[in-house]
Amino acid sequence: MKQRTIKIRGKRIDNGKWVYGYLVYDERKKELGRYGIKIGDRTYYVESESVGRYTGLKDKNGVEIYEGNIVSNGNKNKKYEDIFEIYFDRGEFLAGCKRGIIGGKTLGFWSDNLEVIGNIYENPELLSNQ
Repeated sequence: MKQRTIKIRGKRIDNGKWVYGYLVYDERKKELGRYGIKIGDRTYYVESESVGRYTGLKDKNGVEIYEGNIVSNGNKNKKYEDIFEIYFDRGEFLAGCKRGIIGGKTLGFWSDNLEVIGNIYENPELLSNQ
């Protein structure tokens, strides 16, 4: 049986850069948000709202897809390009959009056609026309 890689990402509190590793929770670090990403022997404290799990899937360009990513289906022939947010609900990763065209579709069903174009933390404007 193939084992799934469990990775988490988060945006560092000290410099705003993204880090990828394993999630740790430190109740003693209230002033730092309590969540950290552990990489080797180091722990980097991250903004709690930026924490997202790796879906185990990659987009059409080989980019890892994380919770909170914004993806496009690349459908430029239509009047509107479909743009979706990746989220986790009821035990599965989903891609949804506010217009509801393919809202809530299981991510694994069509991840090969998607392209990561941003994330909800740094590029929320990408979802503004949905």
